[in-house]
Amino acid sequence: MRNKKGSEKTLSVYWFLILGIVAGGIFYLVAIFYGAPYNFRYLERDVLMDKVADCLVPKGYILPDVVLAEDKGLNNENFLEKCHLKFSFEYQKEINEPVQYFVGVEVFSADSLKEYYQTFVPSKNSDEDVDLAQEKIQTILEEEPIKEIFVGNLNLRSVSELERNSQRNSRILYAVSEEGHFYLIKISAIVGNFKKNE
Repeated sequence: MRNKKGSEKTLSVYWFLILGIVAGGIFYLVAIFYGAPYNFRYLERDVLMDKVADCLVPKGYILPDVVLAEDKGLNNENFLEKCHLKFSFEYQKEINEPVQYFVGVEVFSADSLKEYYQTFVPSKNSDEDVDLAQEKIQTILEEEPIKEIFVGNLNLRSVSELERNSQRNSRILYAVSEEGHFYLIKISAIVGNFKKNE
């Protein structure tokens, strides 16, 4: 009988230890879950840039509308409709909340890269060749674009870099027209919703 009482006391100590570990684990997981907001704006921004890229360069060739004059081709007024994007929603209109998205598209003529890229083989070229390509691209991006499209909340462009997601906010595409002209397309995107992600 003496041994039975001793084993019960030992089991009760382990039982309370296990209960404490389980309760501590549950408390820790709840604190992590509700402690900090999740910020998925960078993922939303990347999906938005992919959608815009697919709209501008479907099936490997740039849309002719992208490089036409403002009044004939793609422009600020018809961009969202032609790319099947919707930036404002009914609940935002009801509470008078501004649009939380911005997209900028800048198209540059890159025919000067045509000859270079026809001989460029990334696996065989040296680092100097890659640096030269980057310099050529940077030179083109410093020129005046042949077309600019800015839609959404233009105020988001002026938001400080710290308030934006720290990831890159733009992407550069290299595109070819069906006629054989080369273009660089710089797509910028910013997703707001700063208050919801504080």
